[in-house]
Amino acid sequence: MPGGRGSNHATHVAGTLAATGVVPEARGMARAAQILSYDVTNDAAEMAAAAASGLVISQHSYGVNAVGTGVTEAFRGAYSVTAQVWDEIANAAPNYLMVKSAGSNGTVWYKSCFWYRL
Repeated sequence: MPGGRGSNHATHVAGTLAATGVVPEARGMARAAQILSYDVTNDAAEMAAAAASGLVISQHSYGVNAVGTGVTEAFRGAYSVTAQVWDEIANAAPNYLMVKSAGSNGTVWYKSCFWYRL
């Protein structure tokens, strides 16, 4: 990560996506992919610049921990200024796909699961 420090979660997600199989049981779904890693600081400007330079997909596995923090129901799912900025980036770069995590604290399992084959 240029100029930043690593994260166990970010490393895990990157490995799920693009691990080359140095450990045979740990191969990612897109082993030929190139990972560029950034921290959350200044993400909108970095996303816009990367999209303008030809990046086609980015993964954003971060968010607000709403459990036990006093975050209201009105905030969850609201169309925020941040959401508007992301929409502006998407509209300016129609071939760029931003994938955002829905959030999980790792202890809640849901009865339905969706798998997509690309």
